[in-house]
Amino acid sequence: MSSIRLIPLKILFVISPTLNRHRPSAFCISRTNILFGIAKYVGSGPDNAAGFSTNRLPRPNAGGLSPSLSCHTFGGGRCAPLPAALALTLRDPYPPSDRSHPPFGLQGCTPTHNPPFQRRTSALACFIVIRALIFDLDSCLAAADEVGESLFVPAFQAIRSASNGEISADQLGAAFADCWRFPFDFIADKYHFSPAMRSAGFAAFSQIEVCQPMHGYGDLGVLAKIPAKLFLVTSGFRCLQESKISALGIAHLFAEVHIDAIDEACPKGKLHAFAEILQTHRLSPKEVLVVGDNPDSEIAAGNRLGMTTIQILRPGVAVSPAATHRIHRLGELSQFI
Repeated sequence: MSSIRLIPLKILFVISPTLNRHRPSAFCISRTNILFGIAKYVGSGPDNAAGFSTNRLPRPNAGGLSPSLSCHTFGGGRCAPLPAALALTLRDPYPPSDRSHPPFGLQGCTPTHNPPFQRRTSALACFIVIRALIFDLDSCLAAADEVGESLFVPAFQAIRSASNGEISADQLGAAFADCWRFPFDFIADKYHFSPAMRSAGFAAFSQIEVCQPMHGYGDLGVLAKIPAKLFLVTSGFRCLQESKISALGIAHLFAEVHIDAIDEACPKGKLHAFAEILQTHRLSPKEVLVVGDNPDSEIAAGNRLGMTTIQILRPGVAVSPAATHRIHRLGELSQFI
């Protein structure tokens, strides 16, 4: 009898990837979820079979894993031991005293703010699924100086001419070096550029564009294989950033491209762009990964909104503790998706 009842679980295990491509975010079916159900059903006996039945509704804070993760206790009845490998792999990151967060980032199944949950679903069948990734451009997908140092020479000359000796040559050199990593408005503030220097810099940079092909980092091919929506959010001069994206030939890989243009009136910043993406595409912050290099820009914006942030340590990028995770190559993103 138990083998007959397990047939639907086996079918779900095989077809779950297909179902997930068409699921609402609250009803994701994970093979891990199904393994939990099988382990529980086989180990619990007939008196606890209802624990995986669609006739039972989970109670608030009752649908998680036991603190030791040695057994699964959903639905009452006897406690079914989990396979050791599964227990070691899947660990509840939140202690029993902290149930403001559901187990494993679980959302919607047993929320403490909405008792009791009325959807009929099997145990742990609503894990958070990453539905979108937000990428930075410079020093994330392409080296900022790939365009060649000569491209910025006209802007540097204009700024130097406008300085009238107010800033030392060493300070100007440091400022120009930072221009390859940070937006010009940030540089102007950091090095206390005069209004004349700011005006000269903005006027010159706003006219610069990339005219030759760019290749980016060698792992950009990974982007096309990511099973989620991709967004590109970059700050800088509109003409320059648009020309970089065109030179890389990557615009088609993204659902949307957002340029926070600092040479236009009232730039809103990446925090606003991220929030707009969440609202427009009906995404939860926990369903989104932010990938970039700058802890004071995209990493800070993602953290503030409650997103998982991943700092990519391209050559020359300093490690920051602000990011949730750190990687060196785009291929390493697979562990988070």
